[in-house]
Amino acid sequence: MAEDKTIFLRDVRILVDKLQKTLKTKKHNHITMPKKCLICEDSAEFAIKNSNDYYCKECAEEQFNDISCLVPVEEANKTSEEAIDQLEELNKTEL
Repeated sequence: MAEDKTIFLRDVRILVDKLQKTLKTKKHNHITMPKKCLICEDSAEFAIKNSNDYYCKECAEEQFNDISCLVPVEEANKTSEEAIDQLEELNKTEL
């Protein structure tokens, strides 16, 4: 029984390590990759909050008329970075 528990904990630790590496890669890619407009693929300036949908100013105005409902790309990136940081903190806790 103790052996089964040890194997299980080892397997969980391996999965947590893989998740941490994946999160670091995603965070790096999210920060460094420029966002492109979903419609025309120009450089994006706006995003739908809590979404991966990005728009340039012209397409945003055409699609939404009122761009005040959108968030600037920098703000969307900041929110995503904070979420990734929180996940990393959770994964640092010892099992």
